[in-house]
Amino acid sequence: MDPTHDPNWLNDECKVDLVRRWCSGGALLDVGCALGGVFAVAKEHGFQVEGVEIAEYAAEQARSRVQVKVTASDIYSAQLAAEGYDVVTMWDVIEHLTDPHLALEKIRRALRPKGYVFFSTGDVSSVWARLAGKRWQLLTPPQHLYFFSQRSVSDLLSRHGFSVKQINYQGKWVTAAFVSFKAQESLGSIVKPLSIAIRFLGLQNVKVKINLGDIMTVAAQKS
Repeated sequence: MDPTHDPNWLNDECKVDLVRRWCSGGALLDVGCALGGVFAVAKEHGFQVEGVEIAEYAAEQARSRVQVKVTASDIYSAQLAAEGYDVVTMWDVIEHLTDPHLALEKIRRALRPKGYVFFSTGDVSSVWARLAGKRWQLLTPPQHLYFFSQRSVSDLLSRHGFSVKQINYQGKWVTAAFVSFKAQESLGSIVKPLSIAIRFLGLQNVKVKINLGDIMTVAAQKS
Protein backbone atom coordinates (compact mmCIF):
# COMPACT_ATOMS: atom_id res chain seq x y z
CA MET A 1 0.00 0.00 0.00
CA ASP A 2 1.19 3.49 -0.82
CA PRO A 3 2.18 4.98 2.58
CA THR A 4 0.72 8.34 1.59
CA HIS A 5 -2.71 6.68 1.91
CA ASP A 6 -2.05 6.03 5.61
CA PRO A 7 -3.11 8.86 7.98
CA ASN A 8 -0.44 7.79 10.47
CA TRP A 9 2.28 8.19 7.85
CA LEU A 10 0.97 11.64 6.91
CA ASN A 11 0.97 12.69 10.57
CA ASP A 12 4.52 11.39 11.06
CA GLU A 13 5.68 13.30 7.98
CA CYS A 14 4.18 16.51 9.40
CA LYS A 15 6.02 15.99 12.70
CA VAL A 16 9.36 15.38 11.03
CA ASP A 17 8.83 18.35 8.70
CA LEU A 18 8.46 20.54 11.80
CA VAL A 19 11.69 19.15 13.27
CA ARG A 20 13.55 19.80 10.02
CA ARG A 21 12.52 23.46 10.03
CA TRP A 22 14.71 23.90 13.09
CA CYS A 23 17.29 21.12 12.82
CA SER A 24 18.37 19.59 9.53
CA GLY A 25 19.95 16.43 10.95
CA GLY A 26 21.84 14.78 13.79
CA ALA A 27 20.92 12.37 16.57
CA LEU A 28 17.20 12.15 17.31
CA LEU A 29 15.57 10.38 20.27
CA ASP A 30 11.82 9.75 20.16
CA VAL A 31 10.38 9.25 23.65
CA GLY A 32 7.20 7.19 23.62
CA CYS A 33 8.02 6.04 20.11
CA ALA A 34 5.24 3.39 19.96
CA LEU A 35 5.77 1.34 16.77
CA GLY A 36 8.47 3.69 15.47
CA GLY A 37 6.56 5.62 12.81
CA VAL A 38 8.11 9.01 13.55
CA PHE A 39 11.70 7.89 13.73
CA ALA A 40 11.26 5.70 10.65
CA VAL A 41 10.41 8.87 8.71
CA ALA A 42 13.21 10.79 10.46
CA LYS A 43 15.68 8.07 9.48
CA GLU A 44 14.62 8.44 5.84
CA HIS A 45 15.53 12.12 6.12
CA GLY A 46 19.03 11.37 7.40
CA PHE A 47 18.68 11.53 11.19
CA GLN A 48 20.47 9.01 13.40
CA VAL A 49 17.51 7.75 15.39
CA GLU A 50 16.66 5.76 18.48
CA GLY A 51 13.65 5.43 20.75
CA VAL A 52 12.34 4.91 24.24
CA GLU A 53 9.03 3.07 24.64
CA ILE A 54 7.46 1.86 27.88
CA ALA A 55 5.44 -0.94 26.25
CA GLU A 56 7.78 -3.89 25.62
CA TYR A 57 5.76 -5.27 22.70
CA ALA A 58 5.73 -1.89 20.91
CA ALA A 59 9.45 -1.40 21.61
CA GLU A 60 10.24 -4.77 20.05
CA GLN A 61 8.07 -4.03 17.00
CA ALA A 62 9.75 -0.63 16.52
CA ARG A 63 13.20 -2.17 16.94
CA SER A 64 12.47 -4.85 14.37
CA ARG A 65 10.75 -2.49 11.94
CA VAL A 66 13.41 0.24 11.78
CA GLN A 67 16.50 -1.72 12.88
CA VAL A 68 17.60 0.85 15.45
CA LYS A 69 18.08 0.96 19.22
CA VAL A 70 14.80 1.11 21.14
CA THR A 71 14.92 0.99 24.93
CA ALA A 72 11.93 -0.65 26.60
CA SER A 73 11.63 1.70 29.56
CA ASP A 74 9.97 4.80 30.88
CA ILE A 75 11.82 8.09 30.41
CA TYR A 76 12.90 8.18 34.06
CA SER A 77 14.74 4.84 34.00
CA ALA A 78 16.17 5.04 30.48
CA GLN A 79 19.95 5.37 30.31
CA LEU A 80 20.53 8.40 28.09
CA ALA A 81 23.98 9.64 27.15
CA ALA A 82 24.77 13.11 28.51
CA GLU A 83 24.63 15.60 25.64
CA GLY A 84 24.11 12.69 23.27
CA TYR A 85 21.27 14.07 21.12
CA ASP A 86 20.51 17.02 18.90
CA VAL A 87 16.74 16.47 19.07
CA VAL A 88 14.36 14.82 21.52
CA THR A 89 10.71 14.38 20.55
CA MET A 90 7.65 13.42 22.60
CA TRP A 91 4.41 13.18 20.64
CA ASP A 92 1.25 12.98 22.78
CA VAL A 93 3.35 11.84 25.74
CA ILE A 94 3.91 14.63 28.26
CA GLU A 95 0.28 14.60 29.47
CA HIS A 96 0.71 10.93 30.48
CA LEU A 97 3.85 11.45 32.58
CA THR A 98 3.73 11.28 36.36
CA ASP A 99 6.49 13.92 36.62
CA PRO A 100 6.93 16.21 33.59
CA HIS A 101 9.52 18.26 35.51
CA LEU A 102 11.79 15.27 36.03
CA ALA A 103 11.33 14.17 32.42
CA LEU A 104 12.29 17.58 31.04
CA GLU A 105 15.29 17.80 33.32
CA LYS A 106 16.49 14.42 32.04
CA ILE A 107 15.89 15.54 28.44
CA ARG A 108 17.81 18.77 29.04
CA ARG A 109 20.83 16.81 30.26
CA ALA A 110 20.59 14.46 27.27
CA LEU A 111 20.53 17.29 24.71
CA ARG A 112 23.62 18.89 23.27
CA PRO A 113 24.05 22.66 23.66
CA LYS A 114 21.40 24.42 21.54
CA GLY A 115 19.57 21.11 21.06
CA TYR A 116 15.81 20.98 20.53
CA VAL A 117 12.84 19.34 22.17
CA PHE A 118 9.58 18.96 20.23
CA PHE A 119 6.31 17.68 21.66
CA SER A 120 2.56 17.83 21.25
CA THR A 121 -0.14 18.00 23.90
CA GLY A 122 -3.66 19.29 24.40
CA ASP A 123 -4.26 23.00 25.04
CA VAL A 124 -6.70 23.22 27.94
CA SER A 125 -7.13 26.97 27.33
CA SER A 126 -8.16 26.55 23.68
CA VAL A 127 -11.58 27.72 22.51
CA TRP A 128 -12.68 24.16 21.73
CA ALA A 129 -11.59 22.82 25.13
CA ARG A 130 -13.49 25.58 26.92
CA LEU A 131 -16.59 25.10 24.77
CA ALA A 132 -16.56 21.32 25.19
CA GLY A 133 -16.00 21.52 28.96
CA LYS A 134 -16.20 18.10 30.58
CA ARG A 135 -16.89 16.55 27.16
CA TRP A 136 -13.51 17.65 25.79
CA GLN A 137 -12.10 14.55 24.13
CA LEU A 138 -8.70 14.93 25.83
CA LEU A 139 -10.12 15.21 29.33
CA THR A 140 -9.52 11.56 30.14
CA PRO A 141 -7.96 11.02 33.57
CA PRO A 142 -6.26 8.81 34.67
CA GLN A 143 -4.79 8.32 31.17
CA HIS A 144 -4.05 12.05 30.93
CA LEU A 145 -2.54 13.33 34.17
CA TYR A 146 -1.57 16.90 33.21
CA PHE A 147 -3.27 19.59 31.15
CA PHE A 148 -1.35 22.53 29.74
CA SER A 149 -1.99 25.93 28.22
CA GLN A 150 0.48 27.91 26.10
CA ARG A 151 1.38 29.91 29.20
CA SER A 152 1.87 26.96 31.55
CA VAL A 153 3.89 24.94 29.04
CA SER A 154 6.11 27.96 28.35
CA ASP A 155 6.67 28.43 32.09
CA LEU A 156 7.48 24.73 32.48
CA LEU A 157 10.07 24.82 29.71
CA SER A 158 11.62 28.03 31.00
CA ARG A 159 12.08 26.48 34.45
CA HIS A 160 14.15 23.72 32.87
CA GLY A 161 16.39 25.85 30.69
CA PHE A 162 14.48 25.89 27.41
CA SER A 163 13.32 28.80 25.29
CA VAL A 164 10.13 28.33 23.28
CA LYS A 165 10.68 28.85 19.57
CA GLN A 166 7.24 28.03 18.22
CA ILE A 167 3.82 26.86 19.31
CA ASN A 168 1.39 25.98 16.56
CA TYR A 169 -1.68 23.87 15.86
CA GLN A 170 -1.01 21.43 13.03
CA GLY A 171 -4.16 19.36 13.13
CA LYS A 172 -4.21 15.63 12.47
CA TRP A 173 -5.02 13.28 9.62
CA VAL A 174 -7.58 10.66 10.63
CA THR A 175 -10.11 8.36 8.99
CA ALA A 176 -13.81 9.14 8.78
CA ALA A 177 -14.42 6.11 11.01
CA PHE A 178 -12.17 7.64 13.69
CA VAL A 179 -14.05 10.95 13.47
CA SER A 180 -17.31 9.09 13.98
CA PHE A 181 -15.93 7.13 16.95
CA LYS A 182 -14.59 10.23 18.73
CA ALA A 183 -17.78 12.16 18.04
CA GLN A 184 -19.87 9.43 19.67
CA GLU A 185 -17.42 9.24 22.57
CA SER A 186 -17.81 12.98 23.25
CA LEU A 187 -21.41 13.66 22.16
CA GLY A 188 -23.14 10.34 22.63
CA SER A 189 -25.93 8.80 20.57
CA ILE A 190 -26.94 12.12 19.01
CA VAL A 191 -24.25 11.57 16.36
CA LYS A 192 -25.00 7.87 15.76
CA PRO A 193 -26.65 8.66 12.37
CA LEU A 194 -23.24 9.99 11.23
CA SER A 195 -21.63 6.62 12.00
CA ILE A 196 -24.39 4.77 10.17
CA ALA A 197 -24.05 7.01 7.11
CA ILE A 198 -20.28 6.57 6.98
CA ARG A 199 -20.58 2.78 7.09
CA PHE A 200 -23.45 2.71 4.56
CA LEU A 201 -21.49 4.82 2.08
CA GLY A 202 -18.26 2.86 2.61
CA LEU A 203 -16.36 5.94 3.72
CA GLN A 204 -14.69 4.46 6.81
CA ASN A 205 -11.14 4.79 5.41
CA VAL A 206 -11.52 8.20 3.80
CA LYS A 207 -8.79 10.55 5.09
CA VAL A 208 -9.89 13.74 6.83
CA LYS A 209 -7.69 16.44 8.35
CA ILE A 210 -9.14 17.65 11.65
CA ASN A 211 -7.92 20.78 13.40
CA LEU A 212 -9.96 21.92 16.40
CA GLY A 213 -7.15 24.18 17.55
CA ASP A 214 -6.86 22.26 20.83
CA ILE A 215 -3.65 20.28 20.28
CA MET A 216 -0.50 22.38 20.37
CA THR A 217 2.85 21.40 18.94
CA VAL A 218 5.77 22.97 20.78
CA ALA A 219 9.34 23.56 19.57
CA ALA A 220 11.86 24.66 22.21
CA GLN A 221 15.63 25.02 22.32
CA LYS A 222 18.05 24.28 25.15
CA SER A 223 19.27 27.65 26.35
